[in-house]
Amino acid sequence: MIGSVAALLFLNPARLEAPIGERMARYGLTLVGRPYVGKTLDQNPECEVCTVRLDGLDCVTFMEVSLAMARSRSTEVAKLKREIAFTRYRGGKVNGYLSRLHYTSDWIADNVAKKAVTNLTPNLPGAERFYRRLDFMSTHPGSYPALVAQPALLPELVQIEKSSSEKQMWFLPKASVAAAESRLRSGDIIAITVGGQGIDCSHVGMIIEQGGVKHFVHASSAAKKVIIDGTISSYLNRIKSSTGIMVARPLEKRRG
Repeated sequence: MIGSVAALLFLNPARLEAPIGERMARYGLTLVGRPYVGKTLDQNPECEVCTVRLDGLDCVTFMEVSLAMARSRSTEVAKLKREIAFTRYRGGKVNGYLSRLHYTSDWIADNVAKKAVTNLTPNLPGAERFYRRLDFMSTHPGSYPALVAQPALLPELVQIEKSSSEKQMWFLPKASVAAAESRLRSGDIIAITVGGQGIDCSHVGMIIEQGGVKHFVHASSAAKKVIIDGTISSYLNRIKSSTGIMVARPLEKRRG
């Protein structure tokens, strides 16, 4: 399914025993060039299902698929779906549209609780508390097909947003990112924070180190595909709306 590149990467079984961050980076590289396709998770607004597509990815699903491959050591869709359901949904359970972790800071917090990732952000030099009232979804319901189809979800959504806003959040301001890049590793999940009201992050990607350079790899809506970009600091300097980053590091899945 992933093709000859993946076969070459994993011909040596020892590569499957590499640290999870390295596995995530290797699997992520097999997805470079895949088309950018948005809104793949919202095809059925009246019934939430755990959708997994490999033929088209947005920034979040690129990260999810790469992480799922690394956790499962597999490219089999059935195995990927189990892993993605675990990380995509609150508590690892699919229970309607609002069980999906829509805000990135909430995704990080929930996956820290599930021991799928560790939140690296507070330990980075220059990190600061991130204060934001998360309410973009509830104040813009017309932008979300499921909220249009199921308006009765809005009161519960407001409560979820309120609870998420009260959690302790951290970010690394843009000016401090370059000095912290040496601490980043392949497989680190990078979320781009923004200054707009009601939202925490606007984009997600991952770090892949090649030739000593820690590249930002992401599904780019501008390039219309998954690309290997420059460093995360150089990327942020190009994006005027960005204010900094949050960083989550994948943790090895406990076996058995």
